[in-house]
Amino acid sequence: MDNQYGYNYQQNGYYYQPPQNGYQYPPQGYAQPYPPAPAPTPKKTYEELTKKDSRIIRAMLIIAFLFFDLALFKGFYIGFTVFYLIYFIATTLYLPNRKMSLFAFLTGTLSVAGSFTFAISSNVLIKVFMFVLIALLYALYCLEISDSWSFRKSDFKALFDVFLSYLIYPILSLPALFGSARVTSKRNKRLVAILIGIAISLPVLLVVVPLLVKGDAAFEGLVTTIFKNIGLVIFEIVLAVIFAPYLISKIYGEKHQLNKKDKPLKDYKGFAPVTVSVTFLSVISVTYIVYLISQLAYFFSAFSGILPEDYEKTASAFARRGFYEMFAVCVINVLIISIVAFVTKRVKDGAISGALKGLSCFISLFSVFLIVTALAKMKLNVETYGFTANRLLVTAFIIMVFFAIILFVIRIFVPKFNYFQPLVIICATIFVALAFLNVDAFVANYNVRAYQEGKLDSVDVDNIDTVAGIPYLIELIDDGNERIASHAANVIVNRLSWGGGEYIDAENDDEFAYSGKFSLSKEYDFRRYCYTDYEAYKTLIDYGNSLDKNERTALQGKADNYWKYSSNDDIYYDDDTGYYDFDAEEVLSYVGTAIDFSFENEEVIYQKDTHDGVNGDGIYYAEISFDTDKPGNEIMAHPDWNEMPLPVNIDRAIYGEYDEENGWDVYSSILETEGVGLSIPTINNGYYYLVDRSPDGAANDLDMDYIPQNFTLAIYDSDMKKLYFIEYDS
Repeated sequence: MDNQYGYNYQQNGYYYQPPQNGYQYPPQGYAQPYPPAPAPTPKKTYEELTKKDSRIIRAMLIIAFLFFDLALFKGFYIGFTVFYLIYFIATTLYLPNRKMSLFAFLTGTLSVAGSFTFAISSNVLIKVFMFVLIALLYALYCLEISDSWSFRKSDFKALFDVFLSYLIYPILSLPALFGSARVTSKRNKRLVAILIGIAISLPVLLVVVPLLVKGDAAFEGLVTTIFKNIGLVIFEIVLAVIFAPYLISKIYGEKHQLNKKDKPLKDYKGFAPVTVSVTFLSVISVTYIVYLISQLAYFFSAFSGILPEDYEKTASAFARRGFYEMFAVCVINVLIISIVAFVTKRVKDGAISGALKGLSCFISLFSVFLIVTALAKMKLNVETYGFTANRLLVTAFIIMVFFAIILFVIRIFVPKFNYFQPLVIICATIFVALAFLNVDAFVANYNVRAYQEGKLDSVDVDNIDTVAGIPYLIELIDDGNERIASHAANVIVNRLSWGGGEYIDAENDDEFAYSGKFSLSKEYDFRRYCYTDYEAYKTLIDYGNSLDKNERTALQGKADNYWKYSSNDDIYYDDDTGYYDFDAEEVLSYVGTAIDFSFENEEVIYQKDTHDGVNGDGIYYAEISFDTDKPGNEIMAHPDWNEMPLPVNIDRAIYGEYDEENGWDVYSSILETEGVGLSIPTINNGYYYLVDRSPDGAANDLDMDYIPQNFTLAIYDSDMKKLYFIEYDS
């Protein structure tokens, strides 16, 4: 047969040339072979895109834009929920419509349910974990309904498919996608014509639109609204065009099973010697046995010498130590037994050796013991200190680890057991349920209720200082513990003043005490809607609007008092000078002499002296806390102490006065004008001691215009068991 080399006959797979120049070539009887001609490379052909393929390409372009516009640039709130629902529905309609398995149904349902949590909770950590979980569930859902598995879906090797489906397979599918698109575009000239028409219309629009804007106010307003954020929109469109091919290639490859490996996987035999693995697990097991023996010290006095000499054998000491470490050990154990089982050589029939099974079971049971102990510690920890988001989250994770261990033990004895899919469903269900619980709101509700019911001695405001905690913080403003009340007030005032973000508008953002009405922000974007945040800010707005000027002033004063508790040493903190330093004994002596009172070992919370060295004007201010009612009893019997309230003129000097009708201060508080920087809360139940040291008057004079030039004042709060001392000179 003729070919490109001029050979015209073939023998035994080789081509030969005919005789040349009259000579027989090759000589008769001697066949001279020539190298075989290379077989022509077949040209790769691509199928034309179906109507379903074309529709999904257009849909994915829109979905890619929605990801950036609804989710990525808006903080993953309800916008992400809307994006994912559209993405999930498009995926389900496009991928093969075959009978859906239970695993596909559950992974798909849980992923959709997880997306709704973005519209409920604003906890960043929960949203990060939920995003990862949804990505995992979505990948498993697509692999299952398209039957695109390359690895076994019954064990952890299915995670390789998940990894490849996001990072490798979309890239490998791109040539086929572009090839099919090229074939389709050659046969469909209509699309090209449409694109040409759009391109021609753009210059005309650039001339016409500005003229219409200039000629009509309504059209101008419409165009202004559309183009208000045109820069961001264009940027999102560019990103969508870049990102869309990835989404299209991923789903196109799964639809057509472009990357599925039909070759059956061989049973894995392992490579590590059994002796090495058994020795390794034996050393670990002996260590755990020693640990178990050490635990007897908590239950039997004969072993109590094991404990450190300074160990405090109390529930709180037991609770606050070791939970997170035990959780870490459990996770390490799961990894150890999984890796050892994977790398160790199999014995007869591909099974794991009996010794390895026994040691793995012991480590698994030890992990269960640690989990039970850790949960017991967490229970005591919560009963003693209350919940935090981290404690709740780690508790959920350790329960997941428990189920992982149980399923792994079953797998050890039943090698064919499909442990991966049940584990995914169980863990996903636990985490989605946790997210629907709304961690921040749950923590705030539990801690405040437990504190109010006396189950907790105190409540850590920092643990509930979240948007979801706003309604509970408002409750704490009137709490009898001033430390807690002032901290809660400080948080609420800050959120009303400047912490409302795009949720709150105020008539005056600069100074909370002078602010008018609060309202929901006109700039509020529905894409950032979160049910918990929205309801919490509505509560905050209603609370702020319910306060009149005097109540706002009192709340501001209570909020200012928080800073006296801002350090662990109960010492006020000043931004300019740092921690105030004073001699407590000296303060007690000075105040005791001034008001004729004997102090013992009372706690000096704060002291500040603003007297200058020129005229001697200023205030000596101190706060002293008592542990008992003894001071109150002595004060009641003292003739120089009087029952509250203060005289009107002194009240005016301490708290100031505001003219509601005209909207200005008639008098300012001397604590503010003299630079004390704090305010005394309104005291309804208590006593005061007053000495007018002015040369021309008596401080008890009820003339409201009279404020002593120099006076000494002490106020005792019977409810809080606290004394406020002021020595004023002007």
